[in-house]
Amino acid sequence: MSVVNPLSARRSKEYNRIFKGAAVLTTFAALYIVTSSNGSTTVKAKSSIKGLYNSSGNDCFLNSVLQALASQSSLTQFLQLRASSSTLYAALLEFLKNLNSGSSKPTSANSFLNILEKITNKVILRSLQQDAHEFLQYLLEIIESQDSSLPSPSSPPSSVRILGFPAQLPFIGFILQTVQCSFCSAKTSTNFKNTILQLSFPYAHNASSVSLSQLFASNAFEQVDDFKCDACYPHTKKTTSCYRMVQWKRPPTLLQIQLERSCYTPLGLSRNNTAVHYEKSFVLQNRYRYHLRSVITHHGGANSGHYICYRKKDNCWWSANDTIISKCTIEKVLDQHRLAFMLFYEMESPSELD
Repeated sequence: MSVVNPLSARRSKEYNRIFKGAAVLTTFAALYIVTSSNGSTTVKAKSSIKGLYNSSGNDCFLNSVLQALASQSSLTQFLQLRASSSTLYAALLEFLKNLNSGSSKPTSANSFLNILEKITNKVILRSLQQDAHEFLQYLLEIIESQDSSLPSPSSPPSSVRILGFPAQLPFIGFILQTVQCSFCSAKTSTNFKNTILQLSFPYAHNASSVSLSQLFASNAFEQVDDFKCDACYPHTKKTTSCYRMVQWKRPPTLLQIQLERSCYTPLGLSRNNTAVHYEKSFVLQNRYRYHLRSVITHHGGANSGHYICYRKKDNCWWSANDTIISKCTIEKVLDQHRLAFMLFYEMESPSELD
């Protein structure tokens, strides 16, 4: 059985070659090194969710992700529809239900991770500190690959609904990208799949604040230099600039957002502590309404820190810090401006929109 770092093989190779153990910002995501939390098993209020043991001492990266996924009702309903056809889906469903069962005694992710490793024939590297976003991406890729290998459901997809939506992987959406040459105005359009929306910061390092809607806007349009246009470059042999525009063609039921806080400064890799103001609900493209279900925060710098998940269950908000579970207010959740690392939103069902 091989060992897998949640970082992709290409990123891990580049990470080891250039930095020999230091953190590196890749094109798509940053490696945040994380530390363990204390071993307390305190529950500060009678909770409706369970805490998770930090079994390896470095598990806060995966504990926070699993707590966030447990707050997504459309994911658990999808898993329930397909559990009979997949050992992985059945194991994940059972584990998420256990997290949501509520108890003063924490549980462990080891049984689910053992099944995950057996199915993939890869061991998740937990002796080293890892990144929550990379683990989520790895897990979603496995869930998707399982779905594509399963037989089609007996019922037609159009007749099976989850929260009013077609019964399909709820975290997958499709984005339309349009590139227009600034010299000849030629346009090319491409559709591509998206599972985690990664938003970069358009402003100066550690700017005072930015809203989530501003991040959407700045990442939806950008100018790119040194562009070779397929229409005019063969004739002019000169590069030009282009405008790149993106919009959702079909947004996902679960909108999972990563805020790319790692950045380079003259002093090297650093953390961008710009405050991000996000709401408990918003409307995307004037049509799709989303509600906040969970937030993963990262405490620390670019090279060290700790993950905590804030998640909703039974109309209450909870702070899940490994084994430590405490009830909190939505105001506290929305106040994690400089610590928010990942945001998880779920779309309203069509019936609610009507």
